[in-house]
Amino acid sequence: LRLLPHLDLRDRIAMAERLADIDNAPRKLVGRLALSEAAVAIPVLERSLRLTEEDLITICATQSSAHLLAMAARPRL
Repeated sequence: LRLLPHLDLRDRIAMAERLADIDNAPRKLVGRLALSEAAVAIPVLERSLRLTEEDLITICATQSSAHLLAMAARPRL
């Protein structure tokens, strides 16, 4: 979690892609990725089951339209 800000964009996107489909991925890490720039956030916003309803509400209120579009692609909200 502490290393996340030090990773370059490509590595953060790759991490988000890998963690998006892992049912027991670290919730705090997935949450941080979801609050990152859209390119990083999209995979976890679309697919991760680790995001809570509270996480999604916070993201709706604070993030970009790209984040909202990714959330709209979730199988369930």
